[in-house]
Amino acid sequence: MSATTELPERPCIDILARKSKVLTKGDRLREVSTDEQIKQGRAWADRNGYRVRHIWVELGSAYNAARERKTFEKALAALMDEEADALWVYMLDRFSRKGAEDVLRVIGKARVIFDYDRLDSMDERDRGRIIDEAERARSYSVRLSHRLTDVKTTQRDAGEWLGNLPPWGLVVDRKTRKVSPDHTPAGGTLGMTRAQVVAKVVADLAAHVTPMALIRWLNDAGVPSPRGARWHRTVLLGVVLSPAMAGLQVRMAGNKTVPYRNERGEMVSIGTGPVTWEQIQAATRALHGRTSTRTSGRSTSASVALLRRRLRCVGCRRAMSYRGRVYACGSLTTGGDACPAPARVLGTTIDGYVAGVWLHAVGSLDPDDPLAHVIAARWAAHERPEQTEEYEEAKTAHKAANAALARLESDRKAGYYDGPAEALYGPARLEAVADLTAALDRIDALMTPVVRPGFLSDEELLREVWESADMALRADLIGLAIDRIDVSKAAYQGQHFNGADRVTITWATPEENAA
Repeated sequence: MSATTELPERPCIDILARKSKVLTKGDRLREVSTDEQIKQGRAWADRNGYRVRHIWVELGSAYNAARERKTFEKALAALMDEEADALWVYMLDRFSRKGAEDVLRVIGKARVIFDYDRLDSMDERDRGRIIDEAERARSYSVRLSHRLTDVKTTQRDAGEWLGNLPPWGLVVDRKTRKVSPDHTPAGGTLGMTRAQVVAKVVADLAAHVTPMALIRWLNDAGVPSPRGARWHRTVLLGVVLSPAMAGLQVRMAGNKTVPYRNERGEMVSIGTGPVTWEQIQAATRALHGRTSTRTSGRSTSASVALLRRRLRCVGCRRAMSYRGRVYACGSLTTGGDACPAPARVLGTTIDGYVAGVWLHAVGSLDPDDPLAHVIAARWAAHERPEQTEEYEEAKTAHKAANAALARLESDRKAGYYDGPAEALYGPARLEAVADLTAALDRIDALMTPVVRPGFLSDEELLREVWESADMALRADLIGLAIDRIDVSKAAYQGQHFNGADRVTITWATPEENAA
């Protein structure tokens, strides 16, 4: 019998590959790519007798304190939980630019190899140098951030366009960085320039033409969108309603593009555009305040009541109906069991109270408030009900693509791509990533429930939308944020209405199964 000697299992190492920003393939200012970092990490592992357990790929800044580094934290957790014996990083500033704050989490506790710097967190001789280099990287990032912020502020105040490319419909002068209307053909069969298309769309929106009608007009004529694909609502409105189209400097406020204002509170000109700011404002008001098209036929008192289907009598929990300008407990209007405390309230009185509460609450919402997300989801469904099914299909495709990519990585870790099968892994991964990218692009092209309506958390614009809306749309707006309103009976006939005492509002909450 021949004795066999079992070789000891090699220690395992994870690789953390990070690039601070996503750049195009042809960008000459690219950093060392994540693929190149992974290649060098594998080579180091082979030279030093390690097997690669997992590869963590991260895109984004390692300095921005407001940004969550979920991939980084997962890689660090795997290391600290001893799932991996070590973590390989291309260089120290790929690990973190927060200085000693992050490196002290591993020094003397877990092994991190900073390959380019030739440093090892478990080597006593490297401790001081790792901390010094980390602080130096942090100091550089702080100085660079301040310099970039100062430079960009100066450029914004000087009225220079800061983007690499101007919005569709504008051109930018390379020397002055000023914008002007783009008179190149829009393409397709329209026979119009891009600037003319923008001017027509803004004018049509102000005249209450629906975005879907304009999208069909552009797509039927074969006019390519800024990405060269078909037009969608978010793309179209993002282009034509940008303040840049009126020659104004822009900034981002959440997901919304708004005019930039200097220290004196003045809007800053960046040139001329195909439309004016007043025209854009008129189009925005018409867009958010147009008459609902879902109500047709003869109007009844119930159909025009602001709080229809929302009021409940506290005494018996029945719905309150609207008759003769008064909301009353259902027991008083439809019969049935008597209510022990039937509520009645004048319509104009409670309508004004609830509208005031609604305007203040919605207009002052924090963007991260759960109610803001519910309003956004309901507004998307209100404006584009025909696309709900399409959006759900896009989310399903995204989940499937994500699962396919995760399954591919799992199969590789399980050894299914070892040996000759390694040649199959690259093409399979490229195909899986392409499917995932296509799914993400499709979701991005649709108005998803997380897209916030323009008036959200802007009380001034919200009041403009409210004032220009008819009763049917106002009722729909109330329903974006309020699910139910409970009304109690007055203490005595003729009592002065006190909303705080008699009205309890149940605000909308996210559904448990919401994606």
